[in-house]
Amino acid sequence: MTGHDGHVSRPIGRRARTTVSRWFIAAMGAVVVLGASPAGAQHPARVTRSVNATVDDVAPTRTYAAPYVLVDRADPLTAVAGTVDMRARTCHLLRSRDGGQTWRLLDASPSPQDYPFCFHTSGMTTMTPMAMGRDGAIYMGMVGWGPQDEEPGRDAAHAGSRGNLSIIVSRSDDLGDTWQPVVAHDTRGLEGEDVQNNRPVSSLAVDRTTGGQDRVYVGYVQRQPNADPEVPNEPMVIASTDGGETFSAPVSAFGDYERVLSAEEFDLEEDHTIGVSFSAAPQLAVADDGTLYVMFAGSAPRGSDLEDLLLLARSTDNGQTFTVNEIGTLGPSFDYPTFAWSPVGGEQGTLHMAYEDKPDGPLGDRDIYHRRSTDGGATFSAPQQLNDDAAEQLAGQYQAQVSVAPNGRVDVAWWDFRNDPGLFANDVYATWSDDNGESWAPNVRISDQSIDRDIGTWSNGFDMRQPPGVGSADDYALYAWDDTRLADAAGQSQDVFAAALQFSPVTVGNSTLRYVIAGLIGLALGGTALLVVGSRMRTGPQPQQRERVPAGV
Repeated sequence: MTGHDGHVSRPIGRRARTTVSRWFIAAMGAVVVLGASPAGAQHPARVTRSVNATVDDVAPTRTYAAPYVLVDRADPLTAVAGTVDMRARTCHLLRSRDGGQTWRLLDASPSPQDYPFCFHTSGMTTMTPMAMGRDGAIYMGMVGWGPQDEEPGRDAAHAGSRGNLSIIVSRSDDLGDTWQPVVAHDTRGLEGEDVQNNRPVSSLAVDRTTGGQDRVYVGYVQRQPNADPEVPNEPMVIASTDGGETFSAPVSAFGDYERVLSAEEFDLEEDHTIGVSFSAAPQLAVADDGTLYVMFAGSAPRGSDLEDLLLLARSTDNGQTFTVNEIGTLGPSFDYPTFAWSPVGGEQGTLHMAYEDKPDGPLGDRDIYHRRSTDGGATFSAPQQLNDDAAEQLAGQYQAQVSVAPNGRVDVAWWDFRNDPGLFANDVYATWSDDNGESWAPNVRISDQSIDRDIGTWSNGFDMRQPPGVGSADDYALYAWDDTRLADAAGQSQDVFAAALQFSPVTVGNSTLRYVIAGLIGLALGGTALLVVGSRMRTGPQPQQRERVPAGV
């Protein structure tokens, strides 16, 4: 059944208050929704029911951030989502084997034992960027630290705010059951002006087409908070040419770009060296020919009339050297771009950028924009607004995330306040393009209910928020976000919820058939149990039950 927001009512996980026959019909409905070609709608897509992806965690203190999502190209029913529990300060992987209908929180930690914490206090960007390499290998980038990394004079609980933060890259060859973490850049033991509070690890990209092994690139911001005189923050890249076993020394993506602004020429109090701006930490993308692209913003001098610059660095030698192109100046409302490469669009493919901005004001009302380049970043198209809400409503849209499906469809998701009745609540909205960004579909609401932002870390003095996650397959796009619907003002917990936007039947090899057969067998064997459960539900309240996890999740 399709609701007024285009959501498909999904029976999986429904309370056992129905008869066996209704359970069987509901289960068959789930199969039909997953496998039938939609028709007769304004746009041929259907949103599945939102599900709790962190249902395995019942701790009242759980505080999950919006995750980074990947869909396995070899088996598109398999998806993973990397997230951080902010109060526990630890990174985790969620996995689904059925296109995002059910999820499992995996036990294995991607962090090394000596660097157990990955949380940091730079919000606005994902803390667990990931990419897939050859043969389904998953790579996750993150910061790493422990109590011994605290800044002198501060207690260990605050080590992640100004102390040394190392760069960790973890690889899994079994979809998150086990991890091989590597300290890719170790800062432990640095003292005084040499302390490196490196955050965020903002992006990770993998070249899986050139060379004999995966080439892994990680982008992050190098900060030296104790340096005197002040050292500008650097957009750093580290690289591996052996599948993440070893990494190069960090290289600044500024390359040989002229960064010094003369005080005399620019009417400044003193010369200014451009650093990376908070509004755009480095975002990485790799083309099929091995070219590495790094997008970031260069910071203008404080108190001057100059504007930040959007820059694109390009490397053809595995991240050893960079040439930099100026994309343009940035207004005061430009923030948090994300970046993806597509093989569609010509010999050099297409670079897609999605971001929030409000070029003409008012400053509080932001919109989501898309720009693209089909000439390797030499030029970019004019900005195209993606959100289609009424301008006079002055509803804000924030923190876009972009992803490209194997067939070239471009998916973009963001946070959206258009349904907020004044209670500080937002939703996840999305759109997509089937013509490489020339035109875009009408916006679709992904979340099935608005998220109360008076609870959790979105605001409340924390300002810890990340873009919603999106992973793309040919037949569907999978979205995941942080959600407070199961929380209250006392616990302030956050869960990860997920939903899929289905474009066509989700079938790869025998995967769909396998799950259909498994589901029908389960229904046949479990009919008696369902009658018992239904009877219990009628006799009174029962303890809350977790959603069932299919075998093999």
